[in-house]
Amino acid sequence: MNASHMTGSFDTSASRYHTAVYTRKRIELSSKLNSTLHPYYLTQLKNLHKSILRDFRKSIQEGLRTEGYDFGKVVRENRARSEKEFVEGAKETKLSETEWSEEESETQLKEDMIAIADLLRAEETKKMISIIERNIKKQINETIELNLDSPTPDMWDKILVIFKAALQKGEEIYNRKATSRCSLFP
Repeated sequence: MNASHMTGSFDTSASRYHTAVYTRKRIELSSKLNSTLHPYYLTQLKNLHKSILRDFRKSIQEGLRTEGYDFGKVVRENRARSEKEFVEGAKETKLSETEWSEEESETQLKEDMIAIADLLRAEETKKMISIIERNIKKQINETIELNLDSPTPDMWDKILVIFKAALQKGEEIYNRKATSRCSLFP
C-alpha cells in the first residue's frame, strides 16, 4: 500500500504554499498518519499471526492422517509455507513509505510454530506408544492364555521368551518411527 494516495488531496491543496511550509506540513501530516495507522498495522499482524498458527496446526494434523507420513517433513513443509504466507501478508499490510517492521512478529510466529510442533510431536509419540503397548499386550495375552490352559514346567520360560521378543519388536518399531520424527527444523 502506498501512503501517497492518502496525502494526495493535501498535495493538491497545499502546493500553492511556499515550498518550505509545504514540506514541513507534509512531514507533519505523514507523521500523524503513521502514528495513527501503526496500531492498526500491529493489529493486522496479530490477526495474521493467529490465522497462520491456526492453519499451521490444522495442516500438520491433516498431514499426520496420511499413510506413512514423516512428522519432520510434514512440519518443515508447513512451516515454510506459513512463514512465506506471513511475510507476504505483512508486506501487503505495510505502508511503503514507513519504517514499520514485522521482524518481532515474525520471530514470535517462528517460536509459536516450534511450540505447536513440539506439542503435536508429544501427542503423536503418546499415540504411537499406546499402539505399541496394545500390540504387546495382545501378543502376551494370547501366549499366557494358551500356556495357562495347558501348564507345563517350562511355561513361564516360554512366556518370558515371547514377552522379550514382543518387547524388542515394540522397541524397534518405536525407534524406527521416533527417529523419522526427530529433525523438525533445519
